[in-house]
Amino acid sequence: MSLTPDGMGPWQLIRYAPRPVWIVTALFALMLAAWSVLAPIYHAADEPNHADAVMRLVEGKGWPSSETARVTDQGVGATAASPYGTKLRPLTLNTSPLAASAAPGRDDRPEWKQLQALPGTSGRLTQQITQHPPGYYWYEAVILKVGGATGWRWDIAVSAMRLLSALLVVWLPLLSWATAWRMTGSRLAGIAASIVPLAVPELTHVGSSVNNDNLVTLAGAATLLGVACVLRGDRRRSTALWIGGWLAIALWAKAFGLVLVPLVIGVYAVPWFLDRRRGAPDRGRSAAVALALSAGVGIALGCWWYVVNEVRYGSTQPGVPGFPPGTNLGNDHAALARYLSQGVLTRWWGSLGWFEVTLPWRLVIIATIVFGALGIIALLKGGRRRLSLLLLLWPTVVTYLLVFASTVHYYHSTHHIRGLAGRYLFIGFTGVAALVGIGCAALPARVARWAPFTLLVGALGIQAEAAHLAIDKWWRPVGGTLRQAWDALSAWSTWPVGVLWAGVCALGLFVLLALASTLLVGLGSPQDVDDAEAGPPESPGPSENPSNGTERAAQPVPTPGSA
Repeated sequence: MSLTPDGMGPWQLIRYAPRPVWIVTALFALMLAAWSVLAPIYHAADEPNHADAVMRLVEGKGWPSSETARVTDQGVGATAASPYGTKLRPLTLNTSPLAASAAPGRDDRPEWKQLQALPGTSGRLTQQITQHPPGYYWYEAVILKVGGATGWRWDIAVSAMRLLSALLVVWLPLLSWATAWRMTGSRLAGIAASIVPLAVPELTHVGSSVNNDNLVTLAGAATLLGVACVLRGDRRRSTALWIGGWLAIALWAKAFGLVLVPLVIGVYAVPWFLDRRRGAPDRGRSAAVALALSAGVGIALGCWWYVVNEVRYGSTQPGVPGFPPGTNLGNDHAALARYLSQGVLTRWWGSLGWFEVTLPWRLVIIATIVFGALGIIALLKGGRRRLSLLLLLWPTVVTYLLVFASTVHYYHSTHHIRGLAGRYLFIGFTGVAALVGIGCAALPARVARWAPFTLLVGALGIQAEAAHLAIDKWWRPVGGTLRQAWDALSAWSTWPVGVLWAGVCALGLFVLLALASTLLVGLGSPQDVDDAEAGPPESPGPSENPSNGTERAAQPVPTPGSA
C-alpha cells in the first residue's frame, strides 16, 4: 500500500517529502543566495530602512512610534557607503550600471558602529518602518546581536541580514508540496507545487533582501498548510496549536497577517456549526476546542499589538508624517486601473529593486495564463472539494482586495498612489502554488507525468531572463561584456571571489540534479502516474470524516525523503 497523507499533521507532511522536492528546495536555497549577491546592496525596495530598523534593535535603541522615528546616523552612513547612490549624490538612487573602479576595497569598508551621518542629515530622514510590528526585526536583531554585528563591516551586517531573510522563505517548496499533497493525496501534485516558488523572480529577489514580507510569507504558508489539514478533517489539538502559533507570528510580522484570522476561525467554526445541527456533539466539541486553541493562541499572542495601536493612535497601523506622497496620477483613472491590474501582476512576477528591473509584459502574460489555466483545471476537477480549493486563495485574494481598496481611497483623497507592490500578496503564495500543482496532476496522465520537468524548465527560463535583465541593469556597462559585469559584481560583493565561484558551481550542480530528478518522474514512476490518472480524490470533507479528528495514519510508512 502506498503512503497517503491521511492522518498526518503539518510536520509529518513535510517530513515525508520525496527526494525531488528536497532537491528542488536545495536549488531554491541556492537561487536565494545567488540573488542576495546579484542585487546590489540597498537596490531592493525599502531595504535601507529595513536594515536600519534591525540595527536599531541590535544597538538597543528601541522601537519608537513611526510618528517620531528617524533613520539612525549609522543607517544614513550605510546608505552613503553603499552602491545605492553615487559619490556626488549618495542618497539618490543610481540607476546606471555599477563600475568596478568605484567599489571600495573590502578592507576599506567601515564597521557599522563607525558609520556617520552626512552633514545635515542627522535625525532628519523619516523612518517609516516602525509603523510595522517588530517581529521580523527582532528575529534578525537577536541573531546579529549574539554575533556582535555592530563590530562587523557594514556590508557584512547587511548581507547577513539578507541570508537570514532567505532562511525564512527557503521552506516554501516544502510547504507547497505538503499543502498540495494534503489536499489531494497526489504526490505528483505536491512535486509540481514545490517547483512553483522557483518560477517567480520577484519571490527569489524579495526573499533574499532585507524585508519584513519574508516572515509574513513564511507564516502565511505554514498557517495555510494547517488550514489544509483542517479542511481534510484534521481537528487534532496539535494541528490547532500549529495554526495558532504561526498565526501569531504572521500578526507579529505585518498587518496583512490579519487576513488569516477570519480564515482560521471559519474553517473550524463552520464544521462546528454544522455538527451541532446534525446532532453530532462529540465532533462539534472537537472543532470547538480546536477553534479555541488556534484562534485563541494566535489572537492572544499576536493581536494585542494592533489593539494598543487602536488605543494609542486610533488605527491598526500608525501614520508616518512627512512620508512621500507617491506617484501623482492626476485625474487619470485609466492609469490607476493599469497600476491596479497590470502593475500588481508585473510586480508579483518580477519588478525588481526599486522597480528598476521589470520582466517583459508578454512573459508575465504567458506565465499568468499558464498558472491561471492550471488553477482553473484544478477547480473544475475538484468535485466536492472546490470550496476547499478556493479557500487556498483566500490570503492572496483578500490581501489584494485590501490593497485595492486602500489604493483607490488614497487616490481619491490625494490623486497619488503608493504602497502598491506584488510582494504583499506572497502571504498566500503556497495556496497559489498548490492549485498549480493540483492542476498539473489533473491533466491526462501522459501529460501530467511531465508537468514537474516542464515547470522546472520554464522556471529556470524565467529566472535566466530576470538574471539577464538584472545583470544588464546593475552590472554590465553599456556596450560592455559579461566579464566586465562579473568584475563589477565581484568588486562590490561582500564575499570573496572564491566564495562566489563556489556558489556558481553549486547552483549549476543542483540545476542538473533537479532536472534529472524531475526527468525521472516523467520517465516513469508508477506511483506518480497512478496519482495523475486518479486525479484529485473524492475523499470525505471535514463534516463527513468519521474519524472525529483522529484520522488513521496509512501504513506502511516509508523512509522520509524516499522518491
